[in-house]
Amino acid sequence: MVLECIENFNTLRLYKVTSDGDIVSSVKFNQPLEVERYFYPNPFRGKVTLAGPLPEGRADLFAADISGKTYGPVAFSGTNADLGFLPTGQYVLSLRAENGRILFSQLAVKVE
Repeated sequence: MVLECIENFNTLRLYKVTSDGDIVSSVKFNQPLEVERYFYPNPFRGKVTLAGPLPEGRADLFAADISGKTYGPVAFSGTNADLGFLPTGQYVLSLRAENGRILFSQLAVKVE
C-alpha cells in the first residue's frame, strides 16, 4: 500500500500496488484541514477513541477499505466507536457531519 497526500495536503489517495510497483487500484479521500482530531489506538483491534474536540451536532464514522467498500455509519458511545467487525486491513476512517461533509479523515490499520 502507498499513501499519497495531494492538493495541498487536503486529499489522500491510497494505492494498492503489486510487488513490481504496478497500481492495482486506488481510492481518493478528501481531508479538509480544520481542527486537530484523530482516532487512537492505531493500529486498532476493536474500539477506537476520538481525540480532539467533538463536532457540534451529530457526526457519523465511516470506514473505507482499499477497494472502496464503505462500512458505516458506525455508532459512537461517547467518544468511542467499535470497529471490531471490520476485517483485518487498512482503512480510511472519516468523520462526517449530518450534511455529509467530511470533517476529517485518517488512515488506520485494523489488526487481529
